[in-house]
Amino acid sequence: MIPSKQRDTILVVSFLAWSFLLTFPLMTASAALGAGNEVLLYQVMGAAQYLAVAILLGLSGDLIPRFDPFQLAILAIVYCSLGVQLHDDPASIMTGIAYTVALLVTILALSLLYTMPPDRVAQALGGAAIVFVAFGVTAIVLFGWPHDRHLGPIHPNSFGTVMLSAFILSQFREGAFFAILRIVSLVLAASVSSRFALIGSLLALLVCEITLNPFNRKLLLLPIVAAAAFVAFPHQISEVLALNDSTRNIGSGFTGRGEEWITALDLIAEYPFGMGFKRPPYEYAGHNGYLKSILEFGIVGGGLIFVAVLSIVLRSLHDAIAGSGGDSRLRRLASARAGGLVALTFATFFQPQMFNLGDVHGLTFMLLLFRPRTGPAGSMRPLHGDDSPLARQRGAFGSDRSSRAAPLG
Repeated sequence: MIPSKQRDTILVVSFLAWSFLLTFPLMTASAALGAGNEVLLYQVMGAAQYLAVAILLGLSGDLIPRFDPFQLAILAIVYCSLGVQLHDDPASIMTGIAYTVALLVTILALSLLYTMPPDRVAQALGGAAIVFVAFGVTAIVLFGWPHDRHLGPIHPNSFGTVMLSAFILSQFREGAFFAILRIVSLVLAASVSSRFALIGSLLALLVCEITLNPFNRKLLLLPIVAAAAFVAFPHQISEVLALNDSTRNIGSGFTGRGEEWITALDLIAEYPFGMGFKRPPYEYAGHNGYLKSILEFGIVGGGLIFVAVLSIVLRSLHDAIAGSGGDSRLRRLASARAGGLVALTFATFFQPQMFNLGDVHGLTFMLLLFRPRTGPAGSMRPLHGDDSPLARQRGAFGSDRSSRAAPLG
């Protein structure tokens, strides 16, 4: 058996390699061509190597009892959706089934990260934030400062998605370095006028800071600073938010996609029980993660997934507010997760899909949604009532060999 420290190191390195392969290939010239190029190949390579490592390190169904009822409900709906894949040609059926099975295995594999001690979990997520910001800085170096939102072959929304995830994951770590990462990711999101990324980042910051320290006097300065910024730099802020752009006015993210939503709703009426994961045509999915989920899993299934996601978000807010005793590390993990889930729930409204095996949004959302139950109240504490400092340091499931081998209950 691989010693626990080496096991954790291997898992973290594999996760960071996946993060790298999801982002840096977007800077290649063929990225603008869409699926069917080497970018897709890199995405598959990244996911495949992480899943292989996770399986070799002990991925099993023993994680499933650790999920709460809402997480289990999502997994059950995805599993049951295998039945709605049985339409059209055999090749499409087999592809859809393969994607669905891969989604379920990927969720379990990402949850494996929480078997590490809390410090290692924070290091892994903070490391991914470093990779994402490094991607953004490298893109600026290679292609120059964005002009009219364009940054080489990288789509501005894709770039904004990576910067939002960088901001969210950086909040799992304390210190000046990660504070700088948050500032850089926010600036880079503004450089391509990614409004959902900017708003999502601010939501993540507010939720994290308020739940972490609701009596922090610095929070009172935020509305004052924001008001002063609008007074001092009205033209710059208007340019970043594209308020004067007739094609991207203040409501374009909502009202500008009316035709796409109508098309998606028509397709939902045609397939009320869903088409299956990855089966709806991209151009008819409404460019909205929630509509896409209804298209994939049906009116009932997609609606239940939305309710389950909302319940998980509310549960995370409760865990963050309730705190984790006197352990500041556990409080930060809970608050950062709550802030990230609120931000990503908002951002999913502007993403082409909620769950995805090939983009940063899907990876981050699944990672934060499916944190296994680790304590009586869902906080990052070990089960079975052992709440000593040593037990907390062992992490979610315990990091020594004996605790990993013990049956999960």
